[in-house]
Amino acid sequence: MNTKHLVRSFTLGLTLIGMLACEPVVSKHEEEICIDFEQPVIENFQNNQVYAAKGLVFNNRYTLSEYEWEGKTYTSETWYGFSLSAMCDTVTEGFGNQYSCSAGKAAGGKQFGLFYYSAYDADSSCFVRFEEEKEYVIKGMQITNSTYAYLSMKNGDDFAKKFEAGDYLRIIFKSYDAEGKYLAQKTFYLADFRENKKTLLNSWEFVDLRELGKLNKLSIFFESSDTGMYGINTPTYVCVDNLIYIKVQE
Repeated sequence: MNTKHLVRSFTLGLTLIGMLACEPVVSKHEEEICIDFEQPVIENFQNNQVYAAKGLVFNNRYTLSEYEWEGKTYTSETWYGFSLSAMCDTVTEGFGNQYSCSAGKAAGGKQFGLFYYSAYDADSSCFVRFEEEKEYVIKGMQITNSTYAYLSMKNGDDFAKKFEAGDYLRIIFKSYDAEGKYLAQKTFYLADFRENKKTLLNSWEFVDLRELGKLNKLSIFFESSDTGMYGINTPTYVCVDNLIYIKVQE
């Protein structure tokens, strides 16, 4: 290997490492801001509040209800949108393991983000937005399946089918400006069994979102081949980490 090729390879390697480790690779007029979800430190998960970090707000809808049955008071909770998580159980199937990451670890540190999509409130279910109606380019984020969704697609369960030829689970990123105007969209497959493919993601993959342009709000929608009269049967979760946006210095 000649010296020129060695230098080029070394430079490319450093650039890739910087991208995955939230290190800035931008011009002097721009700053890369990385949300790595490491604060606040949690023991398992935090699903009951809106999450805000470094100028971005992650939507959350949480309801705690009380009811009585045969003289006893019980509580139940419902949530959708964003949750913070530190859970990485890759073997336990079912809803009880909904906060775990199929990759077995966060992409960088010990914590990551998790979105749960509700088709009953699709437009307001999963989204992030910049504070004070700011608009910036989101460079991208790392993504993988939750363990619950991954094992459901791999093995099937009481509510959803085992994936086979022709099946898919995909997310659609949609961008909006500060006035709520739709701008652009990008599709990413969490599972893809179409056209002889057998992709079922259980490792972290960086998704480049720069093509969505300068935006105020980024929404996530789900679509699945396993859909019935009540909507998507496949668990609609996605784990995210190291979200990077590009802030122009004013």
